[in-house]
Amino acid sequence: MKKPNKTWKRIGAFFLVLAVLGSAVGQNGSLVSAVENQGSSTVSGPQLEDEGSEPSAVCICETQCLEGAVREDCPVCGGEDGDLTACTGTAQTPEESGGEDEVLVELEPETIILDDGILPDNDELFAGYVQQQMYDGMGYGVSTFGNFGEKALSGLNLEIYQNLKTQIEQIADGQLGSGQISISLETLGIEEQTWTAEELGITASSEIISAVQNKLGISLSQIWEYLLVDCPYDFYWHDKTEGISYGLGTYYKGTAENVISVTLRGPIICCFGVAAEYAAADATDAYAVDTAKTGVAKQVVANAKKIVDDNGNKSDYEKLLAYKNAICDLVTYNTSAAADPNPIYISPWQLIYVFDGDNSTNVVCEGYAKAFQYLCDLTTWTGDVFCYTVTGTMSGGTGSGGHMWNIVTIGGNNYLVDVTNCDDGTIG
Repeated sequence: MKKPNKTWKRIGAFFLVLAVLGSAVGQNGSLVSAVENQGSSTVSGPQLEDEGSEPSAVCICETQCLEGAVREDCPVCGGEDGDLTACTGTAQTPEESGGEDEVLVELEPETIILDDGILPDNDELFAGYVQQQMYDGMGYGVSTFGNFGEKALSGLNLEIYQNLKTQIEQIADGQLGSGQISISLETLGIEEQTWTAEELGITASSEIISAVQNKLGISLSQIWEYLLVDCPYDFYWHDKTEGISYGLGTYYKGTAENVISVTLRGPIICCFGVAAEYAAADATDAYAVDTAKTGVAKQVVANAKKIVDDNGNKSDYEKLLAYKNAICDLVTYNTSAAADPNPIYISPWQLIYVFDGDNSTNVVCEGYAKAFQYLCDLTTWTGDVFCYTVTGTMSGGTGSGGHMWNIVTIGGNNYLVDVTNCDDGTIG
């Protein structure tokens, strides 16, 4: 009898191995996975997904995916629904990618330094802001917030203006703690898009932001101008010497001198430098705002209103007397500010220091008179009571020179009210 052919033996053995492997896969889940994990230093038990749930996709990219350079076999980044923001690959440098033409470079933000004459000093702006907050909604027929931008701007310019204005006002009253404002493209109804340099009419990267603004039909510089006109006092926390840095979330391929294409991803980011006196102690964030300080304006208004409410049941004369006494209890005369031959018109001349709850902040005559006026303006009188603030020159008494005081009309008679000279140690 002939011996079996060796070739047929080998074929039979091959199919026997396949059968054994198939049985092992059926029993143990995945032989391939077991082999792949042999070199791992950590051994874990089987990971069970919830019944009926899909296994979570895991990014397998070694290098970061970018628009136009996506690993299509990655379960996270590939395909029509790929999410490039979830890519865990390492970002490449131009040298690693084989050339600058193949990598997207994030464009650095531009900075606008405002003309030094546009905004007053931060203290003056803060004083104006507090005054604005105090008289807002009191029915004097004067709007405390301008709306020129609402009337003059349209389209995307108006949407960006409204978004920035809202957040700037929130920073000013202590609701937000950062001078960095971000507006997503989704909020503005803009889709991510890519243009060639020819489509934008540019050559260098320095032309990108202007060209993209033109393409979108927006003008950030025009928006800044309307914001400064409509709500200048809300910028009291802003360091104008640092300027405003802004970017559109743009990336380009090519070199700084020879751009090939530009991709808009967003968000639009506007960074407002924060003045030292309003900056938070967090050294890691250059735009962190100290909300304890920016929240003072609301506290000033609340403190003043409490004085009025606490004396609401008294007669008109008793209210006036109580206001005078309250002011004298809260502050003392700021002798050093009054003696300064070249004073800066800041808080000692404003009513902020009267109602801020800080015993170390004091005022001169103007602060006394404005504080008395404000309490009277908040008051509901029983009879016909009117308060006026006047300026003039005082001679003799506790001092001589320029002075500010009040005149109160009550019961048809006029009375001089000099809260400054009612306080201890005053010089007028």
